[in-house]
Amino acid sequence: MDDRAGDWIVETNEVDRRFHTIGEVLGHLEGLEAQPSGQASVRVARVPVTGWKRFLGVVGQDSPCFAVEWDGPYASLIFHDDAWSEYRAIDESHPVQPTEDQRRRIAHGELTPHPLEECMDKARAFTAMREYFGGRARPSWLKYRYIR
Repeated sequence: MDDRAGDWIVETNEVDRRFHTIGEVLGHLEGLEAQPSGQASVRVARVPVTGWKRFLGVVGQDSPCFAVEWDGPYASLIFHDDAWSEYRAIDESHPVQPTEDQRRRIAHGELTPHPLEECMDKARAFTAMREYFGGRARPSWLKYRYIR
């Protein structure tokens, strides 16, 4: 694994923190997991632009990785591709039953509660995020619902 694929930005409660290695990001995520509730997103900072795009003055953009929200033992996890499309994680092998209020608190800013089938155990969500860094890919043990 290339630990220096680029600077990493972790946004927590609308505050960005920059990390230089995946190890630093993983340590930060471990601290977040200990919190009873919260939200975070991870992205790679300013992907370099090459070739004709650079010649034309195109500026690099951050490359999104994933976003997570959690409340108590429940979480919702959304992976992104470079076009910011959503891949909403579904953990069919470990279904959970959060209350409607808990689903509202992990709804990623939506006005309605997060869909029940897209809610998961918080510990498994954090495990999936850690696994993402092993190969920069969504874990295959989860299913995904594509949005956009």
